[in-house]
Amino acid sequence: MSAAAHGGHDTTSHLRLPPNPSSPYDGSWAGSEADPGDKLRERLRKWEMDNPPPSVVVRSNDDAVGPVSNSMSGTVDEYKFLRGLNEPTDSDTDVSFVGDELVNVGLPSVGLKAGDLLELGADSLRFSLLAICLGNFNGYDHFYTNSGKWVTSQNIKTRFVVRNFIQDPDELQVVIDALPSTSGAADVLVAYHTLNAAPSREIGAALIRHMNNFDAAARRIQQTYAEKLNQIYQLLGPEEKLMSLGEIARLVLPGGPMKSHHTFPPDVLYAVYTFLCSDDLAFRPVGQGGRNHQSSLFLMNTKDDIENGKKVELITRQFYEARAARAAQRRGVAPTAATKSLFIVEARRFIDQSRKSRKWSPHGMLGPSTLKPTPIPVEWSPTALQIVRFMEQWAAAARVSRVSRLHGAGAAILRAVDRYGDAMLLDANTGWTFLQEIGWITPWDLQTRHSLHLPGVNIDRAGILAVKQEDLEPIKFEPDQLAPLRTELTGTVYCIDAESAADIDDGVSIEDAGDGAYWVHIHVADPASRIRHDMPAARRAAILSQSIYLQGYEHTMFIDNTVRETFSLAPDRPSLTFSAKVNEAGDILDYKVTPAIIRDVVYITPENVSEICGDEVEDVTVPPDSFEVGTRPTESKSPTRKMAKPAELSEHHLSEIRILSRLSKALHQVRIRNGAVPTQPPRMDVEVSLEHTEVARYADGFLGCSGDPYIRLSYRPGNFNTFTSSLMLTGGEVAARWCSDRDIPIPYRVEPLASGNIAALRDFTQKILYPELASNKKPVGEHMRTLSVLTGGHDISTRPSTNFTMGIDKYAKATSPLRRFSDLIVHWQIEAALLEEHRRGSSLVVNTKSRDRTAKTFLPFSNGDLEYDMFPLLRLREYHARIMERLEGPSSWALQALLRGWWFGENAEQLPRTFRFAVNFILTNGIIKGKLDWFDQIAMLDSRHLGGVCRLSEIKTGDVFVVEIDTIITTSRKIYVRALERVEQ
Repeated sequence: MSAAAHGGHDTTSHLRLPPNPSSPYDGSWAGSEADPGDKLRERLRKWEMDNPPPSVVVRSNDDAVGPVSNSMSGTVDEYKFLRGLNEPTDSDTDVSFVGDELVNVGLPSVGLKAGDLLELGADSLRFSLLAICLGNFNGYDHFYTNSGKWVTSQNIKTRFVVRNFIQDPDELQVVIDALPSTSGAADVLVAYHTLNAAPSREIGAALIRHMNNFDAAARRIQQTYAEKLNQIYQLLGPEEKLMSLGEIARLVLPGGPMKSHHTFPPDVLYAVYTFLCSDDLAFRPVGQGGRNHQSSLFLMNTKDDIENGKKVELITRQFYEARAARAAQRRGVAPTAATKSLFIVEARRFIDQSRKSRKWSPHGMLGPSTLKPTPIPVEWSPTALQIVRFMEQWAAAARVSRVSRLHGAGAAILRAVDRYGDAMLLDANTGWTFLQEIGWITPWDLQTRHSLHLPGVNIDRAGILAVKQEDLEPIKFEPDQLAPLRTELTGTVYCIDAESAADIDDGVSIEDAGDGAYWVHIHVADPASRIRHDMPAARRAAILSQSIYLQGYEHTMFIDNTVRETFSLAPDRPSLTFSAKVNEAGDILDYKVTPAIIRDVVYITPENVSEICGDEVEDVTVPPDSFEVGTRPTESKSPTRKMAKPAELSEHHLSEIRILSRLSKALHQVRIRNGAVPTQPPRMDVEVSLEHTEVARYADGFLGCSGDPYIRLSYRPGNFNTFTSSLMLTGGEVAARWCSDRDIPIPYRVEPLASGNIAALRDFTQKILYPELASNKKPVGEHMRTLSVLTGGHDISTRPSTNFTMGIDKYAKATSPLRRFSDLIVHWQIEAALLEEHRRGSSLVVNTKSRDRTAKTFLPFSNGDLEYDMFPLLRLREYHARIMERLEGPSSWALQALLRGWWFGENAEQLPRTFRFAVNFILTNGIIKGKLDWFDQIAMLDSRHLGGVCRLSEIKTGDVFVVEIDTIITTSRKIYVRALERVEQ
């Protein structure tokens, strides 16, 4: 129909365009009857060849190393996602020595077996897969996913596991037979994965069907209980909580389909698990899935923090909308936008004032103090304090997941403050320095203290722990329940500790047993006899899990000093005594546990014991390197008790100490023959003093800080004191054997897979790992991963199992109940059993052929109580304490010292200009991880910073480069370097 028919004008002439020479529609053929259709197609093809469309790059989600990940618009590269599952964290490959123990700092291995179902996920993506473990072949776990992919890993991480999911071995075997390779060579496996080789979906159809059915069942359950799940916030309450998945399910689904008092079917738990994971503002999964699908752990934010995050996000959006409205001269500005403007003005005042006394840096830390800051009189508005609280949760406590939209709110606040134009990124690292500059945290605080904080432990931003009023109330001790059973010890107890030690947990004594054997008694402080397991003090100890000896921020498990004063070993105090009958060859012939009262006590240092025994210092080369910043401390701590000198002891005392030394060495040699670690390399020692710092407290919790910590880094010999450590291990061995004989559940320390890999462990440790230690080197990451694969890592269990790297068949920590909650659990269980034997008048030792798994109602904790309710939280709390005390804490102090020297020029002459960088691992995003020859600090080399030295494809584990520092990020404990030269291949 023509335009005129509509009453309009003919507009055809206005639509004609001049011919486009680059277009096939140039008008030369239009309306021509001589051009057939095939000519048109030919011209179109020619035009497409001459004018290819512009290439469109689809954004990848292959992030650079950093705290934020794009999971909203970025694509997920499934291949790189699956490869990334095998990449280790710092804690996975770091190694720590505790006495005779060689401990991987990371969480225990999940210990997967063929037929287990697990979820493969990543913190940096809203993406996960289900997978079934096919088994471990030549050191690598193999998996088949519900997307039909084949995955191999030595380092798999998962937060949800269903044991024995596939019960028909034939369904597994058909997929195993179709695997492209079961090689133990990483390059071979990578090559196959690069080719996307895998058993076909047809071959894996049965496994895929099982996984999809499981996922579908979980979704149906989620829909069935949708109303109850949506009420989870009301059911769990407003407080911050750390709970296992099983605990949450029992609260949320009290009438749900439970299998027993402690367990739910796995599909029900997976339904709850996926619901919790979908809300990253309220819930954050922490740790690993542990030994069963009940034990996944979730950290629930407080209701106030959840609402505060949403409110600050809204305020921030309204602020920018108001700014845009003003620029466009529109009206209708939200009132909260004006409130935020006031916050920005005040924040700028504080920042500008801070920079008069401390330089700002883009490295996550302010510079050394140049003058005492002048306090600024200001009253922060409630909205301003809400913003500060949000910034603390984002930048300090790390309560925001990598994929959360709240990163945008934090960055927008920093952008509005307009003081961080020189920052590399407006990220949580810059947010940390913002909190330092406004006086919310101290300039020397450690971010790890906040990010590893768990519910129930309140961090005092100016000090160590914020103590609640109820924690300050004196503990009301119960009467000694073991009083009728205690025997009086007439011999001398030797307590061997440093002069500065405050908690005197243990001591040793000796008694001649005849025929060349001796009773070696390990006497342990006994708070469990008067602090019941259900008392408030015990619950508080459970929350802390152990004392933390982090330089500058030490805190004790028992806050009330009366515990130390009442139970630290001293004359006329109670002990729980673990005794082993030992011969000169180091064989344990008999053992027993006895409540006792000790009378005569000698306190002596390990150094003086070595002097008495004539122990020669082992020929261990300790690097002379040291580095220090700050003013050296002048204060010195006095001994808390009278320390004996060798010249003050009688010949009888000296003789007993020498016999104990001889027996401890014999015990140690037996363990070495059984596979124990024979030696340890030197390790970094950190000394920190806050003597020359001052912290003033202002209104609303703000701080005024002056001065700087003294930090000194050096090396110390790695070898442990055999005398003390060997005898304490004997005490733990006696505790474990005694409980195992009676089938009593306690936190046995186990290497879950070691007993099935003894031959492989002997071969690996004797040929590779232990020679590496003997050469004064820390094991490389690959070797630590191999050890973890063979042993299953270190874990706790209610059933004893071999500890190969300790050379012990059964072991439990039992000699430090003033410092470790797990030791208290052991004592409570043992003491209940001792009382029951006393009541019965007979032993509880069970027939080894038919173990007694019946309920023992006289015990404080049943097997289920420990496995399902206590161990998941205990594992995580011990992990956090371990990683803070042995890895992240010392590393944070080291990087503060390094930054003060490298960036701020403090004692810069002590720092080398270049370092040697040894390659440990190459990540999928082109980042090379390794260690510097400067106190074994972990560093990162971006492939873009190879500087033409070589290509990324040419680099392999073990290569060494000469590098210089590019940047340091103290909050994430990262050192980035640039390659200058390749020196070893």
